[in-house]
Amino acid sequence: MKKIHFLLAVPVLLGISMLNACRHHDEGHRYAPPLAGTLKVVINGPVAIVLQKSNPSRIVVFTPRDPQGKHALYVNDLEHGQDKQKNYHFKLLPDGLKAAATPSIDPYLADFTAQTDLWKQEEYFVTVELPIPTKITFAPPLHSINFENGTAGYMATNFVLEYQVTEPGRVKMDSRELSSVHPLATSELQEQYVKLCGGAAAGTRFHDSCIEIRNLLAQCAGSQNSVFFLGVGMPLADQAKMNRDEEDYHAVHFFNDVLLRSFPHLTSKRLAPAGTPGREGTGGPRGMLMQASLKLPVSRIRALPVSAVIDCKAGGLIVTTTQ
Repeated sequence: MKKIHFLLAVPVLLGISMLNACRHHDEGHRYAPPLAGTLKVVINGPVAIVLQKSNPSRIVVFTPRDPQGKHALYVNDLEHGQDKQKNYHFKLLPDGLKAAATPSIDPYLADFTAQTDLWKQEEYFVTVELPIPTKITFAPPLHSINFENGTAGYMATNFVLEYQVTEPGRVKMDSRELSSVHPLATSELQEQYVKLCGGAAAGTRFHDSCIEIRNLLAQCAGSQNSVFFLGVGMPLADQAKMNRDEEDYHAVHFFNDVLLRSFPHLTSKRLAPAGTPGREGTGGPRGMLMQASLKLPVSRIRALPVSAVIDCKAGGLIVTTTQ
């Protein structure tokens, strides 16, 4: 079995961003008003999606600040990240969107869907408030992982939130730091991606990761789809300086000790360190090494040599709080 490294530190050069860019970033971009149809909010990186029983009309998506200062926020610009010293807040307004009572959560996300009675909130690096989506799903592949308790499961490296659009011209996202943001044409993000992955910085090391991000963008294309993208993680240049052991350590440390710090009772979701074998018979690879699955039976899982810098091999979780 070929070794595949899993970096939760999310790449985001790959970034792509879910939130669209601020005014100064929008200049020169092709603004694409959403068509009456579907709005997709694609989030790449180590994030938590929180559904609160005490506030059933919204969800909150967040990622904490990386203690080592490695993560950056990319907003509709795959090469130029935002100021790492600031925190960012976004709010997708309900205007122009059809309200949903409860989201339909893709059953393939079950291993990283949980309920807890304690959410220890803090001032996060990125916080996004959104209306309840119609659906929470992901763009394949899934990745097999081992938990610290010895069990195995599957983790998605991105989330896709889907909304039904009723009034396209009213859809927007506000930001305290970046002003209003609007959907960009998927084709423009694809052009940025081609430029990024065709450059010398990507090189052969990220070839397969570039393919995965291209496929993710392709799934968002369509005349009836409008898209917000968000990416959080390490710049490509920084990621390229790390060896595999450093990548593995950063990935596991960030998920277990930084992201899960907000949910101290979810100890069953802690990831096993790299090199830790899974339970016999689970079919999972060793430690944080993984295979990629396109929603296929285990017998049809295919090996994929990926890197966490371009397509964000960093996963997250969905948490319902009873607070």
